[in-house]
Amino acid sequence: KFPGTRPDFRTSQTHRALVQSPGDQTFTYLMTVSTHPFPDLRCSLLSFFQTLASQPWAQVIMNDQPGFREYLLDRSTERSKECKERKYMVISTLAESPTVAEIFGQPYMVQLKVYCNQGAYFMRVQAEVAMEGD
Repeated sequence: KFPGTRPDFRTSQTHRALVQSPGDQTFTYLMTVSTHPFPDLRCSLLSFFQTLASQPWAQVIMNDQPGFREYLLDRSTERSKECKERKYMVISTLAESPTVAEIFGQPYMVQLKVYCNQGAYFMRVQAEVAMEGD
């Protein structure tokens, strides 16, 4: 969802027409754009993904897109605060969707919920032990 707006039926239909044209590679292109190093572009794309994430038809497209599931759960792809927050909102929207378990599968839904519980800024810490005499 874009800040301050609620998707309505017309908006949903427009998004569907944009992303789901027969033989179209729009979502593949969007995934390519998500790897570009421009935070403003990435944040806008993540906002668009969040809008799509609440729609079952879009969840099917997301699930079928090679690499999308891994991209969402990969915390190293976003470096800016705003992009981390927007990615978290995409994941949160998916995690709260009643259709995500059916479309993505129960194990992936559990991973989404773990991500949500950990928060947008979670970082895995690795403990290092210094050994004396080496």
